[in-house]
Amino acid sequence: MEENSKSQLILLHGWGGSRKSLAALTDELSSKYFCHILEMPGHGSTPEMNFPWEMVDYASWLEEYLQENDISSYSLLGHSFGGKIILEAVSSGLLKPEEIILIDSNGIKPKNSLKKTFFKLIALIYRPFRNSILGEAIKKYIYKYIIRESDYVKTSGMLKESFKLFNEQHYDTKLQNISVPTIIIWGKDDAVTPLWMGQKLNSGIAGSKLFVIDGTHGIPLQKPHEVAEIILNNTK
Repeated sequence: MEENSKSQLILLHGWGGSRKSLAALTDELSSKYFCHILEMPGHGSTPEMNFPWEMVDYASWLEEYLQENDISSYSLLGHSFGGKIILEAVSSGLLKPEEIILIDSNGIKPKNSLKKTFFKLIALIYRPFRNSILGEAIKKYIYKYIIRESDYVKTSGMLKESFKLFNEQHYDTKLQNISVPTIIIWGKDDAVTPLWMGQKLNSGIAGSKLFVIDGTHGIPLQKPHEVAEIILNNTK
């Protein structure tokens, strides 16, 4: 297929990733799509932003890329946090893609557990020590092993401030605003964004299709060929 006749596909990697995260998947999709792998500020070789970003800022950044490159007809693919950006941009009406592809996407409110609540209480008890070495160690333990927000622990600077801002934003009640054809692909054993989140996206986005494959949260890297086959066989 000639390059100028291919559909435009914009790919967004997950938090902590880079262009390289989706390189193998892009190779598999290049027969059908002209692929644009965007790299978020502060990831890979891209400099950090100058101020903490909220979800609307990430969506605006995506819109700006489309405008600067004169792309008016396109589809969007997002893995993990990249999917959350797509949920923001499309549910708000900012962008109107032809199709969207969500892979192990973030954006659904996690279930609270007794264990999580218990350790949040411990965090409150240790608040007086928050500026000490002990307090920092306790906070990292709670985030990484109990709340499972290890991305927060690994993040620093402006990205950490951004993480705090957008981490509590969820799209459970906005899914009905998404009316474009939607493909949802999930790793059966994903422990970061569990399968029930994919099922909730599927039930909330009218007409969407959910495909579950063996794998965990990193299926675009683990099984790029299998993920690509689903996309190529179920999109326009």
